[in-house]
Amino acid sequence: EEIISQLLLPDSAAITAATTKLKEVIKEPAIIPALCEILTGCDNTAVRQYAATILRQKIEKCWSKLDEGFQSGVKTTCLQVLSQGPAKEVRNSVAGVVSVISKHQFESWPELLNFITGACVNEATQQLGLYLLGVVSDAVAMEMEPHFPALFQLYAGTLSSADPEVLYLTCVAMSKLVLFIGTDYVQGFAALLPASIKAVHNLLTADQDKACQALELFENLLECEVPVVVPHLADLTELCLEVAASTALEDATRVKFMTFLNWLISAKKKTIQKLKLVERVLGVVFKLLATPEPEDIESETPIQYAGIILDTIALNLPAEKLVPALFQTY
Repeated sequence: EEIISQLLLPDSAAITAATTKLKEVIKEPAIIPALCEILTGCDNTAVRQYAATILRQKIEKCWSKLDEGFQSGVKTTCLQVLSQGPAKEVRNSVAGVVSVISKHQFESWPELLNFITGACVNEATQQLGLYLLGVVSDAVAMEMEPHFPALFQLYAGTLSSADPEVLYLTCVAMSKLVLFIGTDYVQGFAALLPASIKAVHNLLTADQDKACQALELFENLLECEVPVVVPHLADLTELCLEVAASTALEDATRVKFMTFLNWLISAKKKTIQKLKLVERVLGVVFKLLATPEPEDIESETPIQYAGIILDTIALNLPAEKLVPALFQTY
């Protein structure tokens, strides 16, 4: 603890000396229980965070070589610290330790999933549970496949939350599973998408950056060609158009959603035509193109991106479909 405290001092000489000491003690097996003791007993958030970071780096290299007692101690410490509702910095660093352990022992550590699901169904600990679920899913999504039905049921509950952070963390956790959604689980995952679209919409008024990150759930679905997007194409298009047209939102947010819409038009052009969405898209695009653009703009603007979408429509739609839509729009 003293060494870590020195590493955090605004004194280069003290940091250099502490770094030298740390390089020596980190080679000793006793470093692991010592770090666990700091995590459970120290009151300094920065020291605890640093201890968790060192612990993660240590076990990444030697977890399989540790005896069962050391391994059990680390796992118990992680769940104990997380159950105490630590500061976000400590939570995130300890979750990194859990991620490393999961890659080695997820199936033989049932207490972890029990802890996560228990936290997710408790309103007071939902953010912790969902954050941890996202981290673990990112590490061992394939091994979690037998638990998909239970997880989908859990997501259905958290997507109804009024807490924007819970909605955001749910979308992030769901996105980690996309690559592993086989035919047996498509229907269950698809049932979550209407609530997921609504969650992204609600996030726009709470935190635009997190709304953009939550949209990545649908980007992943489109990229992986999971056959669940098409039934919700109209709703996704309407969401993107609403964002594109809203001058109350930041340009970066509008461009993010317009980029997704552009990709959607290119990837699902036949469905876009079938659902008669072309006229709706053109209507918003032309309104944007008719808007005077401010001078001295350094980044891409919604007005500029409207031209890109128009170009994509022209390239992907046959003339006999596009020309009537253009006349109807005008």
